[in-house]
Amino acid sequence: MWFFDEMEQIVCDYVVAPVVKFITRHITKHLGYVICTKKHVTSMREKLSLLVDTNTDVTEHKNRNEINNKEIPARVDAWLGEVEKVKDEVESISDDAIGCLHMKNRYLAGRNASKATVRIQELITENSKITWTDAPLATGRATSSTTSTPLSLPPGGDDFKSRDVPFNDAFKLLQQDDNTSQVIALCGMGGVGKTTMMEQLKKVVENKKMFDFVVKVTVGQNPNMLSIQDDIAIQIGGEGIREATVKADTLRTKFEKTLEDGKKKILVILDDVWEKVDIKDIGLTSPLPKGVKLLLTSRYSNICTQIAADAFTLPQVVQVNVLSDEEAQKFFSEYTGVSKEHDQYRFQIGCDIVKKCGNLPLAIKIIGRTLKSQEKYVWRDTLVRLKNHDLDDNVQEIISISYEYVRNDEDKAIFLHCGLFPEDSDIEIEDLVRHGWGLKLFKNISTLGEARDRTYTCVRNLVNANLLMDSEQPGCVKLHDLVLAFVLATVSKCDFAWIVNHGDVSTWGRDQMNESCKRISLTCMGMSEFPRDFKYPDLSLIQLMDGDLSLKFPKDFYASMENLKIIAFYKMQYPPLPTSLPFSTNLKSLCLHECKLMSDCSFIGDLVNLEVLSLAYYGIRKLPSKIGNLRKLKLLDLTGCADLHIDDGVFINLVKLEELYMIVSHKEAIQFKDANLKELKMLSSQLCALEVEFMNISHLKDFSFEKLDKFKISIGCLFNGGPTSFKNTLKVKLLTERSSDLVDYKIDELVKQSESLYLHMEHMSGLEDFVPVNPYDQSFFSYLRDFHVHGCGKLKYLFPIHVTRCFKKLERLSISSCYVLEALVHDYEGEINSEGEMINFEELKNLSLDCLPKLVRLFPVDSVVELPQLVKLSVCDLPSITCIYPDNKNTSALQQALFNSQVRISELKDLSIQDMQNLKWIWPSSSEDEFDSIPMLRDIEVEKCYKLENLFPTNPMRLLKHLEQIIISKCYLGEIFNIDLECFGEVEQVINISLRYIWVGGFHTECHVWSIKGGERNSSFHDFDTERWDREDEYGTPYMIRVQTSDQPSPNSIRLRRGRGEYETLEGKDEN
Repeated sequence: MWFFDEMEQIVCDYVVAPVVKFITRHITKHLGYVICTKKHVTSMREKLSLLVDTNTDVTEHKNRNEINNKEIPARVDAWLGEVEKVKDEVESISDDAIGCLHMKNRYLAGRNASKATVRIQELITENSKITWTDAPLATGRATSSTTSTPLSLPPGGDDFKSRDVPFNDAFKLLQQDDNTSQVIALCGMGGVGKTTMMEQLKKVVENKKMFDFVVKVTVGQNPNMLSIQDDIAIQIGGEGIREATVKADTLRTKFEKTLEDGKKKILVILDDVWEKVDIKDIGLTSPLPKGVKLLLTSRYSNICTQIAADAFTLPQVVQVNVLSDEEAQKFFSEYTGVSKEHDQYRFQIGCDIVKKCGNLPLAIKIIGRTLKSQEKYVWRDTLVRLKNHDLDDNVQEIISISYEYVRNDEDKAIFLHCGLFPEDSDIEIEDLVRHGWGLKLFKNISTLGEARDRTYTCVRNLVNANLLMDSEQPGCVKLHDLVLAFVLATVSKCDFAWIVNHGDVSTWGRDQMNESCKRISLTCMGMSEFPRDFKYPDLSLIQLMDGDLSLKFPKDFYASMENLKIIAFYKMQYPPLPTSLPFSTNLKSLCLHECKLMSDCSFIGDLVNLEVLSLAYYGIRKLPSKIGNLRKLKLLDLTGCADLHIDDGVFINLVKLEELYMIVSHKEAIQFKDANLKELKMLSSQLCALEVEFMNISHLKDFSFEKLDKFKISIGCLFNGGPTSFKNTLKVKLLTERSSDLVDYKIDELVKQSESLYLHMEHMSGLEDFVPVNPYDQSFFSYLRDFHVHGCGKLKYLFPIHVTRCFKKLERLSISSCYVLEALVHDYEGEINSEGEMINFEELKNLSLDCLPKLVRLFPVDSVVELPQLVKLSVCDLPSITCIYPDNKNTSALQQALFNSQVRISELKDLSIQDMQNLKWIWPSSSEDEFDSIPMLRDIEVEKCYKLENLFPTNPMRLLKHLEQIIISKCYLGEIFNIDLECFGEVEQVINISLRYIWVGGFHTECHVWSIKGGERNSSFHDFDTERWDREDEYGTPYMIRVQTSDQPSPNSIRLRRGRGEYETLEGKDEN
């Protein structure tokens, strides 16, 4: 029995028990799926959360390695794919809305959750076994993004209004998507605030998330390109580059991977650029990839041009200038803590200090910090030092760095030579040419034309380096006050030993004399006597200005100046005349400009080695034959010598003469005798530059223009007006029919080179009467930038269509007093309809039309016209014109529009309309189409337009974005802005306005600024002070309203909303 008992126990323990245990466990597990469904699903989700975190880490590691060109383990992509599958499975498992009695659904959910949990754990375990070597590879893709900066500061960085324009210009260029604005450069002199503006642009760009990446690196004077490459790599991919030999290629691959989807945008900022940077060294290609913009800051615009050239584009240079006087004083007060109310004495000294700093922000900051909390005597001493050009070391360093960076010795020589001229003066580049020639500052040149080209090149290099500034006067440049101070500090040292004094010279004496001096430049106003013993054996240039009749010179003034090369006297009442010169063998240039001299200048003929002679505005009446002795003379300037008589034999003996200037202007012309003209015609074949007025066209017979490269020639009249920037100017006034003479005398040779052309030809009916324009020859007018047509009594149409193709460079066009002119351009032979001809004045910036009674349109009705650069439009006395832009809904034959509906103008800023007797509207009152073509308008002036019905369309809101000034005189308008809310639809419009000034005069009835139709009120806009009427006529009638929004509360933004039902409002918001 025991055997069976034993066997039973064995079977029970080893067979039944395991089977029961297995079955029980199996049943328990499956029952658990039903009973514990929620527990299984919760566990799955917890595990999935761990897997998601792991997946994120792996994905970031993978992306980081892609960007940094590092190895990615082979199993990673498959693992990530499995994770995505599991995540999809988990999404399908849910215990929500499964009731207790839904046994099958509970079972399936529990079982699937349990299996998913196991798979999730397997993937987590598998990931732990993947090894990342991070070995370098040449592939990668950028997926990270930069963090935007929430800070948004005012434009320009310090809320300087003078910085608004350059800031907004740069910002607009950053917003543009076209490839013409891929390289943007902020340029200006050292310390002007380029980097400050760049930082503000960067913050705004980041805040608006305009770019996916903003990469900024500082280049500096001595750039470490490896470090720069690392910085760029880190900002794009979060990690630097180890391999020094392949960094550029690695960066290029990073950029390519980042931009490969065509949607990413990158802004690369290179700050403080001193030398050309090869864009390939920073990982960029030529041309720049789509989506990439380059923002540069540099003192040297030419360097930026070179960088842009590598990118196969032109730079958009935004010039950053010094502060306004008011801003500079305020800026200085912020650093010193001194205001006018706080300490008027120190404040006034501070104003003088700021002026001597030339409103340069960095100089103001340095000196302001130094003077903070200092005693008054420190302030006074600082001002005296600045007046004496004794600069603070830190301020001087600003200029010194730029100067030392000028590589060309000729550039440096011209730069220092500019220091000879008075503070804040307009330095004529022509003076630099003539001085440079006389001092032999240039190498390897043989003609004055070459010297002029070299001088202009040097000047442009210095302007691009922001060491010189362009002047408002054509043909001139200026020196910033601090730059002048640096120059004077430099040239006063022993290597130069120049004496320059344009201040108080009344006490100037021997203690300031140095026998080793090489150049002297003095303003003599207030000086009664020149020091005796004035001995300068090394002197090469003497320049004296503004000496009156009382100034006395020693008799032996020139005794010890044997090396003198240049004498330049300006406005000297009684200068020392070089009548007996022991140094005549060395003197190369004599300039007697606006000097009062004896009438006989025969002594000049003894200076046989003279090469440059200027007697401009000298006042002589006779040029003696002895001047013919100057056989080495290359330049003779007789500008302004009115009613001058020239002896025989002068011109014929000037065998080396290259340039002759004889323009008189406003006065009596030079009296040419037949012998003079004969000699001049013989001389003409060798002249390279000529400025002359021929009162008779027959004087041009047998004249040669073959070698002329620079000219200013007037035929039939004198020149009027001041200097211009045009190299070649031709003026023709013919009151009789002489068209054949123009052809015979080869005037067409001059036309082809002219940059400025003035025509006053009574009998001209078309340009063909002036020059024979071949439709297939576009060389005519190809250099023309400035074109004036006046008093052409028979001219009906100015241009045929084919002639407009020639005007590729035309910037200004003025037409006046042409009494039968009907149109500017005429389609003579159906060129538009037959060939689809487009009229394109691609560079025209200024268009002026005056006194054209028959003008009914500018262009053919069906022509497409492009005026992409037109900035200023002036129209006056066009009685046939009823509107500027046509109303396409108005088919009345009485409508005469200046422009047709296909004229495209996008940059118009200044609009002047005067004495338009029949003008009814500028834009149609209810149309916006034409209005869209001038979104940039800033100033509008309207005068004597008595029939004008409306000034603006009924929805002028887009115009208010840029409009700054409105001037209206003698127009019978009831409202300036007559706004109809019905034009707005259901969409609310909010406009930030720029309007600062409104002037209304000559009205005999009240004129509202704002009038609103379609709302509950119809009244003027009360944020403008319409109560400030100036009653100026004898009857006390309101005559003028003058609104200056800078002086009183005014709206900075306007919200117009047409609401539902009867609710319409006009709201003004004062943010000042």
